[in-house]
Amino acid sequence: MPDQLTATFVDQPVFHLDYDPSGSRLFIGHFTEAYRPAGGHVVDATNLEKQFEIRNWRLGGKWAHDGTGLWTCVSDKPSIVLFDIERREPVKSLAGAVNASAVALPRTPSSLVGIGMDGIFREWDLDSGEIIHVVQYRSQGSSETMDYVAESISDNG
Repeated sequence: MPDQLTATFVDQPVFHLDYDPSGSRLFIGHFTEAYRPAGGHVVDATNLEKQFEIRNWRLGGKWAHDGTGLWTCVSDKPSIVLFDIERREPVKSLAGAVNASAVALPRTPSSLVGIGMDGIFREWDLDSGEIIHVVQYRSQGSSETMDYVAESISDNG
């Protein structure tokens, strides 16, 4: 494997990188020159060959525990959706997010935590799509904060 690869289709600053559980795919989210979310790409992790693009990507992105889907925030409503990797399309959405800006997966594959621009963390049951926990937290919703809150919710139920 070369020391450096260049994704020629990403010519703007990269904001988000996340490998799938197997390490074979990578999600790349990038900004425009004005640092506004521009798009997200699922690529082959060995050669950065583009597999597909999420055009309305907003922020965030976490692979489902089994690697078959990618949870991400999009500019449409509802703002948290699951993209099926094989079908290359959204297959599930979660209602109740207010301009979602980040997502995280607790240790259990049955829930997802997201934060909206309103500063409220919400946890959804992925089977029912219902909100099961709400936590007010004064934060910008960084990925480190998201992972911490996701683990706290998972640990404390």
